[in-house]
Amino acid sequence: MTLDYAVSSSNAHVVNATMVGTELSLKFLKDTGSSTITLTDYTNNDKYGSYTTFAKEEYEASLEFGADLIIIMLGTNDATKIEDGEPKYDWDEVAPAYKRDYLELINTYKTVCPNADIVIMTSPAVRTPNPNLISNDILEDYTYPLQLQVAKEAGVKLVDLRAYLNTPEFATRDIYSDNVHFNEDGAKIVAQFVAKFILESV
Repeated sequence: MTLDYAVSSSNAHVVNATMVGTELSLKFLKDTGSSTITLTDYTNNDKYGSYTTFAKEEYEASLEFGADLIIIMLGTNDATKIEDGEPKYDWDEVAPAYKRDYLELINTYKTVCPNADIVIMTSPAVRTPNPNLISNDILEDYTYPLQLQVAKEAGVKLVDLRAYLNTPEFATRDIYSDNVHFNEDGAKIVAQFVAKFILESV
């Protein structure tokens, strides 16, 4: 099996891929030119969406990978606030563009990899303070509901990492290195959760 991960952070990594078997090839879609990937840079255009990950070499390489399973988690970095504490974007305004671009991304994978299972993974909660100025309120009020809508409208599977980590077992557990990125314990928990989903649902 080959898996294609569209990840939202250059710090992301796989912990113990053998959880889902030894015959496994993995590929990450990362932005090697910066520390984060956002679905769209909504500040660099007139109509929202002129600068997206679609144009990046990493994205094009992921299309050529021929994945059997594509897991996409995009949206965490879109929930960034700027230094004065205000949201970077007016989410009431940019939400339609975020949803449109996400659906376009999925449709492209469907076209190029028609036999692949495509899965959306929801963005986990973040804690404050965090160095990335990512707002958990924005994730909860905008990003997360939009991810649920996109999965339903696109007819793809959903692995609800956010809901899983919001359970009492993990809500206060030390699973972050900086309140955004997972530490070793957090990465192991996520890997186990995703591996279980793959084995049971794909």
